[in-house]
Amino acid sequence: MRHFDVQLLGGMVLNERCIAEMRTGEGKTLTATLPAYLKH
Repeated sequence: MRHFDVQLLGGMVLNERCIAEMRTGEGKTLTATLPAYLKH
């Protein structure tokens, strides 16, 4: 599985402990997993 650019950007924002607003269908669930992976 490959993340889209908007998901990677959202993951970077969340990793900086900021709020990311995403539209319907942009993969919020996958985006939310990225900071958890980076902190591992």
